[in-house]
Amino acid sequence: MGYDQMMQKMTFVMFGDDLWRVKISHEEDGTPIVCVDLHQMSCKEARRALNNIIALYKFEFKLDVIHGYNHGTAIRDMIRGDFNNRRIKRMFFPHNQGRTVLEIY
Repeated sequence: MGYDQMMQKMTFVMFGDDLWRVKISHEEDGTPIVCVDLHQMSCKEARRALNNIIALYKFEFKLDVIHGYNHGTAIRDMIRGDFNNRRIKRMFFPHNQGRTVLEIY
């Protein structure tokens, strides 16, 4: 699925002004990367957004989550602690503490 198709599908889960939160790219091997910025969301909104994005695409991709670190860690703690989805294959934490990457299959 190409960039335009992925962004078009994203309009089903990110409405109006929230579409700025999403950027889509690909790794060198062609694996899609969906980057989503969850700043200024509540934990409930962030959980819903992540589950909706995971459900949206039926193929393997990486979900790069920008949740922030300096102005609170509630979303980071939720993702790294009790967030679960059966499609998460692996979760890893880049050197930047304001990000978490989920491998989705």
